[in-house]
Amino acid sequence: MAGNDAELLERINRNKTKRRKYEAVIKVIHSNKLNESRSGDMSSMVTFIDTNREKVQRLDSDSGYAYLSTLSTKLRKDIGDLEDYVDFANDSIKSIQALCETLESKKKTLDNSISDDVDKYNEGKMFWEHEKKGDGWLW
Repeated sequence: MAGNDAELLERINRNKTKRRKYEAVIKVIHSNKLNESRSGDMSSMVTFIDTNREKVQRLDSDSGYAYLSTLSTKLRKDIGDLEDYVDFANDSIKSIQALCETLESKKKTLDNSISDDVDKYNEGKMFWEHEKKGDGWLW
């Protein structure tokens, strides 16, 4: 085995290891459906926030409800907390989706690199000496 073959094999195996790691993370993201849009999940929370905001405005606008000013203050704070939660959840979902897209892109690049390196390694060798492109019996 030539030195070039050893380098190719080392690079192939290193890239296959990276690809398996990327695939594992992608599989977890997909199995938990974190790659899907969740805007529908947040719409009910946004509706809840809007409804409570209207109730706070009604409490604040009517002088007959002055004795409920503490409730109004507490509700405003809670509404702000809920809005922060919705923003955080939406940002988290977008980040996970971006991570998944990045990993899928990197996996594709690794697949191409592995395929090219395997073709170089297998060139001129007998079929039983061939390196596999994937983790199975693919040539």
